[in-house]
Parts: sequence; C-alpha cells; structure tokens
Amino acid sequence: MTTLPCCTRQARGVGPHCRAAGRFTAGQILVRIRGEADLLVALRSLPGVSAVTTPVAEGEVRAYELSAEQGAMAEVQRQVTRLAAERGLALLSNEERRLDLEAVFLRLIGARTTEQAA
Repeated sequence: MTTLPCCTRQARGVGPHCRAAGRFTAGQILVRIRGEADLLVALRSLPGVSAVTTPVAEGEVRAYELSAEQGAMAEVQRQVTRLAAERGLALLSNEERRLDLEAVFLRLIGARTTEQAA
C-alpha cells in the first residue's frame, strides 16, 4: 500500500483526501485509561474538549467519550496522552471514533436533501 505524503506522522491530515475523510468522523474520541483515578474533571478542562461522558468502569479501566471542537481532534489527543503520562496512568486507547457506513450514508443523503431545498 502506498503512503501518501499527507498521511505521514509529521503531516497527518493535511491532504485533500484526509480532509474529505474527516467529514465522516463522529468528532469524538474514545479514551480508555487504566488506573484508579477518575479523570472526568481533568478531561473536561482540556483545551478543545466540548464534552466528556461519565466514565464507564471495567475494573481498573475507565472508558470516556470526549467530544472535540471542530479542528481540535489532534490537539485533544495530544493533551489526553500528556495527562495520562503526567499522572502515571496507562493510556490503552485514544482513538478517533469513525462513523459507521449507515451514518455516513445518512449524512450524505441529508446534505443532498439540504442542498436541493436551498
């Protein structure tokens, strides 16, 4: 598989196909952290975070869903990583949630319906 220049770690998300794919993200980050600390308040205070769900605990692992402001996804992920490291917690996942095929289809149809109505 060929890696496009905009998909390299240094320039992630700057190419036109990366920006187009970004329209099909949920704008949310799934964060799973191992450790006893409840990070709800700390995660809510991170720059670029618009909302955080109450954590779901699975033993020592807590799962959070963060909503990121438009264009702040990468920075929020960096801040989550930094927060976990500073507190000595194991960051198990810090991934952007993608929309499923049905949600993408509905967005596309909704966009076309909205454009046709205008």
